[in-house]
Amino acid sequence: ASGGLYVYATSIPSSEDTSPGVESSSRLQGILVNGVQYVTIQNIEAKYANVSSGSAGIYLINNTSNDIVNGVVADYNWGGGIEVIDQAGNSTISNVVIENSQAYYNGLDGIGVGEWGSGGTTQVLNLQILNNIAHHNSQDASSDFTAGIHPATSGAYTSYAVNGCLVSGNTT
Repeated sequence: ASGGLYVYATSIPSSEDTSPGVESSSRLQGILVNGVQYVTIQNIEAKYANVSSGSAGIYLINNTSNDIVNGVVADYNWGGGIEVIDQAGNSTISNVVIENSQAYYNGLDGIGVGEWGSGGTTQVLNLQILNNIAHHNSQDASSDFTAGIHPATSGAYTSYAVNGCLVSGNTT
């Protein structure tokens, strides 16, 4: 197996199923973007990512830059809804825009940005979190570091810098 998920339909999917989509609740992430720049994720729902810590509906990790998340819904995920994370511990997250999206009923953050893993020297530069709705997140009572919108890191990691972060027009 190639590790990819492929979907095939013999006709227009919306005519076969009244709630179209792919449900893959045993997946760690609904959408994973690892070390890729200039990606736009738009007008899609990421739901039920459901394995363990580190899961998210939409997960952008490691040297993420110039990426846009726009008009998505991330809901009912075991971990975060929309997460932009440096797992390597020495990466830069820059020029990422998360806008016009919704994150709700997720176990950890609705929208989270930061460092998680090795405690290196992460930098977050020119992050924009604009006009989103995040409610009923942080459902996992075992985690102390969660929020509706959380542009920060766990208290365990201290070499972490945020510069030029704009959080505006959001509802939590």
